[in-house]
Amino acid sequence: MSTVRVDTIAGMLVVFVVAGALSALVERRWHALSRAPYFARSRLTDWVYWPFTAFVTGNLTRLVTLGALGCVVFALGYRGAPRGLLAWLETDRRFGLGWLPAPAQFFIALCVGDFVNYWNHRLRHTRWLWPFHAVHHAPRTLDWLAASWMHPVDDLLDNVGVGLVLLAIGTSPSVWLATGPFFFFFNMWLHANLSWRCGPLAYVIATPAFHRWHHAEGPSARPCNFADFLPLWDLLFGTFHLPDGLPSSVGPGDTPVPAGLLAQLAFPFRRRRAAQPSSHRALGRSQQSV
Repeated sequence: MSTVRVDTIAGMLVVFVVAGALSALVERRWHALSRAPYFARSRLTDWVYWPFTAFVTGNLTRLVTLGALGCVVFALGYRGAPRGLLAWLETDRRFGLGWLPAPAQFFIALCVGDFVNYWNHRLRHTRWLWPFHAVHHAPRTLDWLAASWMHPVDDLLDNVGVGLVLLAIGTSPSVWLATGPFFFFFNMWLHANLSWRCGPLAYVIATPAFHRWHHAEGPSARPCNFADFLPLWDLLFGTFHLPDGLPSSVGPGDTPVPAGLLAQLAFPFRRRRAAQPSSHRALGRSQQSV
């Protein structure tokens, strides 16, 4: 393993420890609902998902994105070594957003990426893709630890399309890669065990209360709040829902997602006709449990 790789892993671990410690302190002071202690046996799956999502799922998604991109740019005349693809896009093939200053690119990339994600998020709540996305909805306790529950296929569906769109409109590869850490921290914020609505800002920036209603199950649940960053998309397309208070429970509805990482990785493939609860339906007609 190279020194760079060791430094990268060490840096990620430091960021995780610092971000996790700060999140835990904030949740302890302003927690919304009671939940099991962080180091309880029942939280083992939470802790297992963090390294798996960071080092397996995340790298897989980036490799697939670059592989798909490589197939496209090869047709545009690129004949260099694969390891030089990002440098080629950064310098020799600038177009679209690539000519803007990096801060402007970053802001536009967040907005465009969130718009794309809004729609693929709704698609992942339909019958055929729901079994993969149900893994993310499986936690019965929402806090910063639960943010990492992502089936690799669900993560691919979530992020590959967004990455390809951003690179297709000329976003610098370095800016595209920088959106990853941003959404890493923002995802921790969204899933935090907090009741914060942030007043009028709740209509501008997604908040923990906003996202908790997306994870709601039971009679009070509905398909809502699909945006990960800008509630604007939910407001425009009629899926914004932020009543007073918090949902009484969160979870995957009547989809029987098993416990444990390995069982959850196999679940969508073993349950080809997994039920999609009406509380999480976004597109298409209702499905019955099977």
